[in-house]
Amino acid sequence: MDPGSPPPAGGFVRDDKCGDKSEKIFIMKKTLKIGGIILGVVLFLFVILVIYFNNQIKKGEIFMYEGRWWKKDDWVKIYDPYSIDTPEKNTPEQVYADFRQALLDNDMEGALGLLTDKHKKEYRDSFEKEIEENGSLVELGNVYPTNIKCFLSTYSTYDSYCDFKFEKDGEIIDSSLSFIKDLKGYWKID
Repeated sequence: MDPGSPPPAGGFVRDDKCGDKSEKIFIMKKTLKIGGIILGVVLFLFVILVIYFNNQIKKGEIFMYEGRWWKKDDWVKIYDPYSIDTPEKNTPEQVYADFRQALLDNDMEGALGLLTDKHKKEYRDSFEKEIEENGSLVELGNVYPTNIKCFLSTYSTYDSYCDFKFEKDGEIIDSSLSFIKDLKGYWKID
């Protein structure tokens, strides 16, 4: 390059004394600077995401259930939104007593009316089989004990379960019925 000629575009003048070494250092410094900026932006975004998700967890907008993260809206779409705050119109004890009495009265439809929709077909088939074999549901009603003991457990804001274990002659039998409270506040056998 002539000493009197203008520098090339970009203003970088190659110094033949330093040669490629200074260019390599310049390029390496520029690359490290850009890499550092990119890494800084990525770390900044990561910190923002952690803060955002932590805030969402604290608000209850996202939560973990059985090893899976759920958004509140997705949970409501998939599962019926049972509410703990819904006032009770009946109790699980009343539902159980009515269910047992319906069986003793041979009232299949009355007993089915106390069940959740997802189990009605299964119970209907079982009741029809019982009627075929024994002529009525009375014998099945006698199988269910008169007294039951409640173990209430609530899993989240969306569902309320009440599990009962049967108690016969003071002994707890290893069997249970689950009850679910619907949005209107009525407990049903699940």
